[in-house]
Amino acid sequence: MEYVPHDRTNANHAPEAGADEGSAGAGGRLRRAPVQRRSAERLTRILDSCAALLDEAGYEQLTTRAVASRAGVPIGSVYRFFDNKRALVDALARRNLDHYAERVTDRFAALEPGDWRGAVDVVLDEYLAMKRTVPGFGSVDFGADLGPAARGRGAGRGRGA
Repeated sequence: MEYVPHDRTNANHAPEAGADEGSAGAGGRLRRAPVQRRSAERLTRILDSCAALLDEAGYEQLTTRAVASRAGVPIGSVYRFFDNKRALVDALARRNLDHYAERVTDRFAALEPGDWRGAVDVVLDEYLAMKRTVPGFGSVDFGADLGPAARGRGAGRGRGA
């Protein structure tokens, strides 16, 4: 399944062909949104590769070149969507949040109205399930807080490092 980012501020989130959305560092927005299926599939491969590399080596060892190589795309394809590795990781966090929201929303539909304990269980269950099963989620869940290494202060891997 290819990932097409969801813009929570605009219901008409798909830009026209050739439109520029600005820096990908701003909340996980892309420099250029995919227009064709082939481009959306390429974006998905890039984000999947980023997630796998985060699990394997951590943020400080992550490079856009390594992501491109793992995804089987030219480095220019990564820079078409993202300004830098931080913007790439921000987009991964945004994708995680979108998937989490979809999963929680689907499960909420089965709850009885007013079942707040059930709602809390759903929220926690889905978070823990994604932490265990979604590549990269252990390092970057929704907020892309990667610890001191991401801020340029020392080493560390993942959250709480």
